[in-house]
Amino acid sequence: MKQILKIATSWLTTIFLISALVICKGPVAAEDAVEILPISPVPEVSPGGSGVADRVEIGTIDRIDKKGVVVCDAFISFSPSVVFLSAAQKPISSSRFKPGTTVGFRLNSKNRIVAMWIDTGKKQLPELFLNTTAYP
Repeated sequence: MKQILKIATSWLTTIFLISALVICKGPVAAEDAVEILPISPVPEVSPGGSGVADRVEIGTIDRIDKKGVVVCDAFISFSPSVVFLSAAQKPISSSRFKPGTTVGFRLNSKNRIVAMWIDTGKKQLPELFLNTTAYP
């Protein structure tokens, strides 16, 4: 019984103190109101997102279509001259790339994919792209 009385007293004290604070402060004046500013649109970003030319990334495809690919939850557009390569570094159709496939890709200065290949786990740039002037 003493335990219940202690808890009840504690609750009543807390409620009294909160009520006293509200009464002392009074209603909030219009000058005290915080202005809510509009939210600027969030720009589309890609992994890394630095805009550095000839950047190479590796990730897993979430979704792919004719315009681009979603890798690691970020949409990245294909360059008009995009090249698709197999793990053996041979040109292949984009239809060979499916969700769940781990890929490497090369981005141009506009953060568009200029080359995408099936990653073999070696995480290295295919020999075809060691000459960085070969593709835009």
